[in-house]
Amino acid sequence: MFELKIRDYCFVAHSLNDDFFGPAKNLHGVTYVVDMTLSSKSLIEKNVIIDIGLATDILKRVLDKYNYKNLDDLDSLKGNITTTEFMAKQLTDDIYSELESSSYPVKKLFSIKVNLKKKTIWPQLLIQSSYKVNYFITPDLSAISGGNKYDKSILEFLNKKPFKLLNICLNNKIKKPLSFFNTINKIPKKSKIIIDGLLAIKMLNMINYLTKKYEVIILIHHPVSYENSNNGNIFLKLKERKLFSKAHRLITVSRTMKSVIRRMINKKINIDVVSPAVDCIYYQNPISKLTGHNIICIGSVIPRKNIEACITSLKYLDNHWTLTIIGSYKNDSYFKYLNNLIREFDLNKRVKFLGKIEENNDLINIIRKSKIYICLSQYEGYGMANVEAASLGIPLVVSNLPVFHENLKGFKRKYVDINCHESIAQAIEDLSNEEISVISKTPYRWSDAGNKFKRVLNA
Repeated sequence: MFELKIRDYCFVAHSLNDDFFGPAKNLHGVTYVVDMTLSSKSLIEKNVIIDIGLATDILKRVLDKYNYKNLDDLDSLKGNITTTEFMAKQLTDDIYSELESSSYPVKKLFSIKVNLKKKTIWPQLLIQSSYKVNYFITPDLSAISGGNKYDKSILEFLNKKPFKLLNICLNNKIKKPLSFFNTINKIPKKSKIIIDGLLAIKMLNMINYLTKKYEVIILIHHPVSYENSNNGNIFLKLKERKLFSKAHRLITVSRTMKSVIRRMINKKINIDVVSPAVDCIYYQNPISKLTGHNIICIGSVIPRKNIEACITSLKYLDNHWTLTIIGSYKNDSYFKYLNNLIREFDLNKRVKFLGKIEENNDLINIIRKSKIYICLSQYEGYGMANVEAASLGIPLVVSNLPVFHENLKGFKRKYVDINCHESIAQAIEDLSNEEISVISKTPYRWSDAGNKFKRVLNA
């Protein structure tokens, strides 16, 4: 580890406006000795962590905002009690922002530390605020899925903050175990690593090593063992049980999943819930009037999504009803089975596959032209597409899954038995005849999810 320390001084006046601080609630002055330490695992061009002149100037620019000023008068600090601890954190934030706005590659840093020493006749008080890099190990995030959208949104939000969450994408290295291991092994010792559960199952053979070297947090969208089985693949469940039990902490996306995971593991371990959010664009222009007779289904065309039930239910509806399926698909046995079903029921003109839609605006336009949203999944960890569509105001017909009861409160929806296709068709008819209602659910945005994720990581 390489480190560079720069020292400067700062004199401020302030009052700690609370009886808790005794005499310090009154206006007083303090001189801070400020030590800024930049740490990095590697050097940049010219074999330095940073140009020492640039580092010195950045620290000086940051301190100039406060030097010889009354902190109580600064608008940027209004409403805050400016303790030494708070100012250490504030200076760290300011330094990160200055580095980011310069030409310096700030993401190469391992940590930024600010030590403040009060220069008084009293015993010296040392307060430290620091940021260390956190590593988020994910699959290839270019593919469209709810899990990938969650990972990308959390990464995007946190990296706008003075918070370092570096993404290590391992999808292309999965088939090369040695390369896979070497990539992870380059992460500095004692780092905090967050592993997407989709990849974690492939790390069982190295989990003991990882938990000794790092603080390991596994993010579970839903257990892989339940991907193709309602009751879970017993072989995969045993592997995941061992894997999850070895982690230092777990994060999942719903209270329902937390209960499922709690039953899987064999020791007491902290499980935090950070639910996915909804892009603001879905809240901004709710549907005021439903038109047409199109049913929309959104999700990857895989067996777990139970697309065949959507197609079969369509045959019990009048011919003016159509079904649009949005989501990536392969020309595999399942897709061929669905096409055979469409031909068997003579629904060729009423069912269409649009593949994946990458732009939110395009997807929203299609939803707005639909009458009903349908999701008859056999199993879900959350169901992000459902909540997004519901946030627009379209009525939903969904599987009677516990997680849908958890996250669709406040939206217009009907829960159905996925094996009773006639009752599904009836639910569609019933909802289509009801007046559109005002959404009573409070918006939950990615800033809310990102801040909660950050608090969990800092715990």
